[in-house]
Amino acid sequence: MATEAVESLRELTRGIYPTNLTRSGLASALQSRAAAMRRADAVRIDPAAATARFAERVEAAAYYCCVEVLGHPAGEVRVTLDDRGDLVLVIHGVDVDALNQLAIVDRIEACGGALHLPGPPSGNALQIRFPAFSPVPAPAPDGRLDPTTPGAGVPG
Repeated sequence: MATEAVESLRELTRGIYPTNLTRSGLASALQSRAAAMRRADAVRIDPAAATARFAERVEAAAYYCCVEVLGHPAGEVRVTLDDRGDLVLVIHGVDVDALNQLAIVDRIEACGGALHLPGPPSGNALQIRFPAFSPVPAPAPDGRLDPTTPGAGVPG
């Protein structure tokens, strides 16, 4: 009975924004979530990426993309930075068709990122790239954010 209640609570809170993502960053939040999922061994975070911070929406998008991958038993994620300082998620062990592609693509595109699907020569690694400086939507005339009009970049 208690185990069922705990599992129900975990399922309920699964999609809630983790406070340690804002407080401590992507690496800490992702390691904590992976440990809670008993998938800590499926996450590798390069040292430079472990201390890097990005715009809040980039970190949130990357976090939820990683959680989606970790929901698959063979899914593995490597978090790294490229030579420009962009955030790169390298994903192994998950068939692209098994992922919630709509949710992932929406998150990536909302931050000006890109999804690189694997091709025959590159094996099965899927790459998600988020820019170090993510464009912020400019306010529309009515004061709401217009996602189609890029504004000034926000440093990570």
